[in-house]
Amino acid sequence: MKVKSSEELQKELVAAKKELFNLRFQNATNQLNNTARIKEVWIKIFPDKPVTAKPAETRMGSGKGTVEYWVSVVKPGRVLFEIAGVDEAVAREALRLAMHKLPCKCKIISKADLDAQLGDAE
Repeated sequence: MKVKSSEELQKELVAAKKELFNLRFQNATNQLNNTARIKEVWIKIFPDKPVTAKPAETRMGSGKGTVEYWVSVVKPGRVLFEIAGVDEAVAREALRLAMHKLPCKCKIISKADLDAQLGDAE
């Protein structure tokens, strides 16, 4: 094992911080699509429910309004993102930063944690 000087460790720390900064999310989904940094990403949720609205000051009747935007229904226990191809520490930090930008409570779980929970349930 190579012993590194404090300057080398400081340079590696700066490089790791830059890498971490590059993995931060512009928003929860846009940064996950940056495949140059993260090898494999799966977004496990898709906005498939339309929300409609009628223009302001419109008379009653004449049908339903036009589609304004799309949403997803997220129930407890739903997996939102899966990441592979990077160190677990980097993936956890990137997902931790993304968690704070999502409008729901989230938990980071690894496959080993999930297998352990399923093994305990059986």
